[in-house]
Amino acid sequence: MSKICVKTAFFFLLLVARLTAEVTVDLREPELVDGVVSTELGGVIQAPQFRMQAQKIAYTKNKTGHSVEATGCVMVDFGDYLFIGERLSYDFITETGVIENGVTREGIWIIHSETITLCPNGNFQLSNAAMTTSESGTPDWDVFARSVTITRSQDLTVRNLKLKVLNLPLFWAPSFKINLKTLTNAPITVYTRWGGKQGVRVGARYTLIDVNRFKTYLRFDWRFKRGPGGGTETYWSSEDCRQQLEMINYYANDNSLEDLSERTRYRFQGVYLNRLPGDKVKIFASWDKLSDKDMATDYRDSGIELDTAERTELLVRREDPWWITNFSTRVRINPFQTVKQELPSLLFSQRPLALGNSGILFENELEASFLDFKYSNGLENVSDYSSPRILHDLRVLRPFKQQAWILTPKAGLTYAFYGNSYADNAKFLLLGYGGLKIHTNFYKTHDCFKHTLTPYFDWEYLSAPTVNPDDHYIFDINDGIWRLNAFKVGMGQDLLMKSGCDIRRVVETDLYTYLFANSAPISKLYFKAILRPFGTLKQSLHTGWDFGVNDLDHINVKNEWTVSEDLAVMMEWRHRNRYSWRKAVKNNYMLDSFRSTESLLSSAVSDRRDTFLCHLFWRLHPQFALEFKSRHGWNRRKEPSYNEFEFNLLAHLRSHWNIKFAYTRLEAEDRVALYFSLDMAHPKDSPCLIRPIEF
Repeated sequence: MSKICVKTAFFFLLLVARLTAEVTVDLREPELVDGVVSTELGGVIQAPQFRMQAQKIAYTKNKTGHSVEATGCVMVDFGDYLFIGERLSYDFITETGVIENGVTREGIWIIHSETITLCPNGNFQLSNAAMTTSESGTPDWDVFARSVTITRSQDLTVRNLKLKVLNLPLFWAPSFKINLKTLTNAPITVYTRWGGKQGVRVGARYTLIDVNRFKTYLRFDWRFKRGPGGGTETYWSSEDCRQQLEMINYYANDNSLEDLSERTRYRFQGVYLNRLPGDKVKIFASWDKLSDKDMATDYRDSGIELDTAERTELLVRREDPWWITNFSTRVRINPFQTVKQELPSLLFSQRPLALGNSGILFENELEASFLDFKYSNGLENVSDYSSPRILHDLRVLRPFKQQAWILTPKAGLTYAFYGNSYADNAKFLLLGYGGLKIHTNFYKTHDCFKHTLTPYFDWEYLSAPTVNPDDHYIFDINDGIWRLNAFKVGMGQDLLMKSGCDIRRVVETDLYTYLFANSAPISKLYFKAILRPFGTLKQSLHTGWDFGVNDLDHINVKNEWTVSEDLAVMMEWRHRNRYSWRKAVKNNYMLDSFRSTESLLSSAVSDRRDTFLCHLFWRLHPQFALEFKSRHGWNRRKEPSYNEFEFNLLAHLRSHWNIKFAYTRLEAEDRVALYFSLDMAHPKDSPCLIRPIEF
C-alpha cells in the first residue's frame, strides 16, 4: 500500500512540475473567452524545448488542460528542428503535438509530411513523408515513405521506401536506417556504362544502414551481355578510431572476358585494423577471394587505373622499450596469383643499444619463417618450392666527430639457415659486412635565404657468402646476398627561403656516383633535383648516366602546377634504357654483381620504354569541371606502343545532383560511363574510416 502512495505522489509532483513549467505567451491584441486566450493577428509561445509562432492562436490553460491550437503560417522550433506547417495542436502537459502538412529541413534534404507527430522524448514521427533535395514546388524526384521516425540523436528510420523520378517509381526498399549527422553520401547512387567488351552496364548502390560509424550499402549491377550481380559493402570504425573494418561481399551471375562459359563470379574482400590500448600492439588483417583475375577490375571499374587482387595476410606488431616484434602470416587463396606464403614469419628487431658510454651502438634483427612460394596456376616451366628460413643480422657502429666531419664505421655479420634447397638438403650461409660513412654540413645565410651543402662518402663491403645464390632458394630480396665492394660519393644541397613565419625549401639536389671494386664493372652517375620556385609549382628531375654503355640510364621529369584555384596540371616523362634494370630497390647492386649483363638483357628485368603521363583538372564554371588523364608508352622492346586516356566531365545540376560523364580509351576497348550522385554538402567520411596503420 505504501508503494502505491509513493508512486501516486511522484506522479502528482511530476504533473504539477509540468503544469508550472515556464511557458511564455506573447499574443498581439489577445481576446479572453471562456478561459481561452486567442488572437488572429499573430503571436509567439515559448516553453522548454518548444517555440511556436502563427497567425491564428488559441491558448488554453485551466484545471482540465494546458494546450495550444494554431493555424496560418505556423512555425515550430522543437529541439534542434524547425517545422513549418498549416496547423498545430500541442499539449504542454504530455509534451506531444501534431503538425499538419508540415515541412522541415536537414542539410540539403527537404522533408514534407501530411502529419508530423511530436513526442515528449524529443523524437518525432512523420506519416506519408517525402524527402527530396529539390526546392521547387513540383520536385524532380523524391523518396516517399509511409512512415518515418527521427530521434533526438538524429537517427532516421524509414519504412516502405520508394524512389520516384518525375513521379515515376524506380526503386523500392522495405526499410532504411541512417544517422543524419553522418549522412555524407547519397542514400541511392545510380550509374550506367556502355561500350567496351563488357557491354552495357547499369547499377545502383543503396545505403541500408548508416548509424554510429557503421555503414552498409547494397549494390546491384546488370550487364546486358553477361548477367546480374549484387552484394554488400560494409564500413565500420570505433569511436576512438582504434578499430576499423571494411568489407565487400559481391556475387555475379555472369562471365569473365576470358571464360565465356563461366556463370558464377564473386569477390569477398576485407581489411581490419586495430590498435590495442597502450599502442603497444597493432593488428592488420586483409583478405581478397576472387573467382577470377578479371573480377577486381570488373568490380571497381576505375578507368585507366589497374585494380588487382589484394593480399590475404595477418600482421601483428608489438613495440616494447627494447624490442619490436612482428608476427605475420600470408596465404594464397586465389590460384591465379603468384605468392610467397608465410606460414608464418616471426621477426625480432632490437632497438639500437648503446654500450655504456663508449658510443658503440648495436643493431640486432632475427627473423624465423616457413616460406612456401607458389606460382600462379597455368604457368609453364616453373615449380613451387618451400623451406624454413632463419635470417640473423648483427650490426655494430660507432660515430666519431672530427671537427666538422662525422665518421661512422660499421661492421657486422649476416647468417641464414635454409631447411631445404634445390639439392634437398639444408644450407647454412654466412657473410661479413663492413662499411664507413663520412659526411658534413656547410651552410651560409643571407637575408631570408639559407644555402646548405652536404658532401658525403659511403663505403659498403660484403664478403662472398659461404653458399652461392644458385644453391639455395630465392624467396625475396633478403636472399639475394652476394659479394659487393661499393663506394658512393655525392654532394647534396638545399636552398631554403623564409617568408614571414613560412620556411620553404626552394631547391633540393643530390649528385652522386657509385664505384665498384672486385665485381662487375658498373659505373653510373645519378642526379636528383626538386625545384619549388613558388608555392604552387613543383618540378622534379631524376636521371642517371651509364658510363659502361655511354648512354642515358634513365630520366624522369615531372611538373606539378596549381595554376589557380580552378586549374591544375601534372605532366611527367619517364625513360629508361635496356640496361636500367627493373629492381624493387634501385640502388641494390647485388643482382648486377652476380648476374652477367647478357643474362640480364635476356630476362624480364631489362625493359626499355618511354612513358608520358598527364593529369589535368580545369573548373570551367562553378558548376562544371573537366578532368583529363592520359598514359602513353612507346620505345618498348618486346611489346607494342600504347595510348590510353580518360576524359571526365563533372557537372553540378539543379536539386543538388552531380553528374559525371566519362570516356575511357584503353588498349583493348573503349568505355563510356554516366554516374549520378547527390552533393551532400557535408564533410567527408570520418578520417579514421579507413586509415591505414603504419607498420
